[in-house]
Amino acid sequence: MAAVIDEILDKCPDSVVLVAQIIFSTDLDLQTRSDKYKFAIADLVNERQSAGKHVMAVDMSTPLTRSDLADKKHPNDSGYKKMARAWYDASVKAKDAGWIKTPVEPADGGIGIGIGTGIGIGGGGTCEGSNWIKQGQVADLVRIWAPQGQVSPGVVGATRDRLVGICGY
Repeated sequence: MAAVIDEILDKCPDSVVLVAQIIFSTDLDLQTRSDKYKFAIADLVNERQSAGKHVMAVDMSTPLTRSDLADKKHPNDSGYKKMARAWYDASVKAKDAGWIKTPVEPADGGIGIGIGTGIGIGGGGTCEGSNWIKQGQVADLVRIWAPQGQVSPGVVGATRDRLVGICGY
């Protein structure tokens, strides 16, 4: 994760990187691993913030309750709505901090990247599904994606002018 964040910041130093801290689990073994990852994310984000980088951890566990889980680890619709609100709140916080500027067109025309969800080292996971179309593999666990339209109706009270530049162009 540190390498991905550093590469994004290296190629686009004016970017704002919001990094999700994964949600809690009702399974003790999963929760132990989730806690370890959550604290590691906080540490790497804090290191980059201390260096003046615009990186922020987004806590996805605090807003959720057991009733927001579809199973031991994955959110249901109400959980996803709360997570969307956490993304929105973090985006507004970044904007209010003056981190978000008018977007510029990258030299390469701009593509998005998504992190795969493979199991284990080199698990070869994909980001395929109703909201992703695999366009090619850039590196292990990094995929090029094409937007598939609106996934959720959004956060109540969210306005485009509060998020100018979040998505770019």
